[in-house]
Amino acid sequence: MYSEYFPETFRQQTEWIAAHREELNIKFVIGLGDNVNDGDSETQWKNASEAMATLDKVGVPYAMAIGNHDYLHSKPPTRSAPLFNRFFGKSRYVGKSWYGSSTYPAGTSENFYVTLSMEGEKYLLLFLEYFP
Repeated sequence: MYSEYFPETFRQQTEWIAAHREELNIKFVIGLGDNVNDGDSETQWKNASEAMATLDKVGVPYAMAIGNHDYLHSKPPTRSAPLFNRFFGKSRYVGKSWYGSSTYPAGTSENFYVTLSMEGEKYLLLFLEYFP
């Protein structure tokens, strides 16, 4: 709902993360899906993209999972996510060492992985599509 009704609140959330990244030792941010309310609203996707760009500017790594509201249609056999992939697809993560190079379907970010090393520990994060 933030991208549709409260884009300023969405921006304030990422601004807060950016402002507190060092003091709170924020290493990575995960978007859990439903980045927008209507998967076919370019305005909502622009709002989400602008909010997350705050983290790009200060170098806070993040990845956005896809939720059911992020698709054009929610039924698995007929759904597609062109706007999700345009705004938060592979091109958004080019050059990010933590972004996995293997995605499914090929060229999309509906299913991908992230590898991280934090405090001497290695992590593998799987981002899987909603209702695979």
